[in-house]
Amino acid sequence: MNKYVLSLIGLFFASTFATAQEFEVETVSRSGEDDQRINLVFLPDGYQASELPKFKRDVQGILTQLFNTTPFKEYKNYFNVHIVYVPSNVSGASRDPNNLIDNYFGSTYFYADIERLLVPSHNDRVASVLADNFPTYDQAFVLVNDDKYGGSGGWLATSSTNALAGEIAIHEIGHSFAGLSDEYWAGPQFARETPNMTQQTDETLVKWKNWIGTNAVGIFSHTGDASWKRPHRSCKMELLGTPFCAVCRETFIETFYRNVSIIQSHAPSDDANIRDQQSFSATSLNPNPYSLESFWLLGTDTVARDESAFTLDMTSLSDGNHTLSLNIADFTVLSRKNNLAMDVVNWSITKNGNEVNFNTHVNRRSVDRNDFIGLEEPGIITSIDDDFVQEIQFKAFPNPVGDQLSISFFNPNPAPFTLQVISMDGRVHQAQKQELLLPGEQEFMINTSDLTSGMFLIQMQIGSKLVIKKILK
Repeated sequence: MNKYVLSLIGLFFASTFATAQEFEVETVSRSGEDDQRINLVFLPDGYQASELPKFKRDVQGILTQLFNTTPFKEYKNYFNVHIVYVPSNVSGASRDPNNLIDNYFGSTYFYADIERLLVPSHNDRVASVLADNFPTYDQAFVLVNDDKYGGSGGWLATSSTNALAGEIAIHEIGHSFAGLSDEYWAGPQFARETPNMTQQTDETLVKWKNWIGTNAVGIFSHTGDASWKRPHRSCKMELLGTPFCAVCRETFIETFYRNVSIIQSHAPSDDANIRDQQSFSATSLNPNPYSLESFWLLGTDTVARDESAFTLDMTSLSDGNHTLSLNIADFTVLSRKNNLAMDVVNWSITKNGNEVNFNTHVNRRSVDRNDFIGLEEPGIITSIDDDFVQEIQFKAFPNPVGDQLSISFFNPNPAPFTLQVISMDGRVHQAQKQELLLPGEQEFMINTSDLTSGMFLIQMQIGSKLVIKKILK
């Protein structure tokens, strides 16, 4: 969402490097307007002009892995991805920071005498290329055309094209984009307070206290210095090929919302013609699975919930000032942060007899999760990453749904089975009678044509397992 035009280091270097050029820019993944998305920009180093098609393929390979990794896969449509075709005169990266080769950004291994530390040493050129070709980036990434293992994080994320490039890239994005620390001991020079590193040992005070005792989260000592603690024994910030731990996932999601707005547009605008039955609405940027909750307030009274639109009878309003507001926050089970970012549209309405005027204002405020009715219940599975949901390959699509919803999954063992469609007020709209479900592939088609617009829960029970999936109509 155009977090910055250039970092401070970028502004400095861009001003000192006057020979920057404009290069071809291609968008390889788009989900919306650039000013409403997180913009990842990939730059190549060590790719000769004839190798630039390989650069695009290499980026696409990384993106496939990135957007199949939680939480990026749930928030894929929060991102646009762009590549800038910058050719180098020679391929690969240097093995000696004091003897650079003629690649464009000066990428070299053995940076700071660490063999695997691969760093683009010409920060001036990186900053200049970004300034001249895609200044409204949110995170820049340099992909180096060299099969030796290596990467780095900082204001830039960097990876080689080693066989583990995808895993390296995702790990380094953890450093650069979310400010995460390594969960292996990287040395005292890297020890500091970060979302996944601390010297706090009190479980009631540690920054990830809401996760303690679940998802294998605890307070674990670093091997190199036991005074520094990490939240997990096996996280992608420590071991490639493993998932991010719950604490790191939560940190990413918090970072996503520092860069995008939940509310993308709203209607009516200030100059709209007012009707007696006036419809108010907003569009939102939706995760998958859908985990947003919305609250319509007239003054301080809740008048609707989990609806994208609300119709207000203007004739019922008394003369004077009124406020209709739509409040939306993400209650994803992937985060347990107490403070949530809530986007708010306020329509300030002034009525004087038959004359009605209003103006709109959109803002963001921090709210306490505990002030709202919890969406999770103990023992209820709501995340697509839960082991059982993954085991049975549960799918409910399309979402948002039209006239028909398809439910598919694999049942591993004979078990009692029920399936219900429930509205947010607790009413059961459709129900599959309990039956003994035999093992094998299962598919159910649900007629949703009679459902009104809004949020519904698909509640499926297989034996002792209860799966809940939210759908939007």
